[in-house]
Amino acid sequence: MNTKLAESLAEAVVALPTEEYALFQQAITDRMIRKTPGVAGGYACVRNTRIAVWTLVSLLRQEMHEDELLNDFPGLTPFDLFAVQAYYRTNKSEIDELIASHYREEDWDNSEQQLLGTTRQPLNLTDFAFVGMWQDRPEMQDSTDWVRQQRQQQWRV
Repeated sequence: MNTKLAESLAEAVVALPTEEYALFQQAITDRMIRKTPGVAGGYACVRNTRIAVWTLVSLLRQEMHEDELLNDFPGLTPFDLFAVQAYYRTNKSEIDELIASHYREEDWDNSEQQLLGTTRQPLNLTDFAFVGMWQDRPEMQDSTDWVRQQRQQQWRV
């Protein structure tokens, strides 16, 4: 990482006249959130990741703290979360609809019943051989920790 380059860029940006500084802020914020066809359903994602804006906004609504998000998604920075919130402010209806569509339990139930022609019954996952074979491994007892470790290993920058 070139610290001197980063410092000189920061100084140049801060020295911009007010109008150009505002344009720079808008330009960089616009580039931080992207929609790429075929990636994460084409939904708005942070930079070149597959982390959808609607997912982060939903987690923040569920009272997950920004520190937890940064810990759970090691590829994110505080500035990324700022860009997510800025995008949400200007595209509120889009993100709200995505969140609602992913959490409408009755919609999932109806579509599942139509596809299967049955009613949904709760599953006991330990009855499945694949899941049951992992039950004695201590690192698998808390799936939250395991998922966090996997993310940190895979997303190391």
